[in-house]
Amino acid sequence: MSIRLSELEVFLATIETGNFSAAGRRLDLTPSAVSKLVARLEDRLNTRLFHRGARNLVATEAGKVLYDEGLEIFAALRSADALASASATMAVAS
Repeated sequence: MSIRLSELEVFLATIETGNFSAAGRRLDLTPSAVSKLVARLEDRLNTRLFHRGARNLVATEAGKVLYDEGLEIFAALRSADALASASATMAVAS
């Protein structure tokens, strides 16, 4: 199993916005591209992340778990980025 950050980012945006179109607008992607990236992630994980209705998406239990974990992953990445930037700034100032 290998989750790609780009797919995870698209998945998180889809959950947060509620549909592929809105996630696409947020990420400057087409709804089709968002749908394909989510489907690719589902294939990679071998599980459904959404129950797809005619006009809505509802996260499955696996989708809810991945969403929570994904938020933590991106929070850790932001923290690491901030630490690296702070270290670089301190090194330049020395």
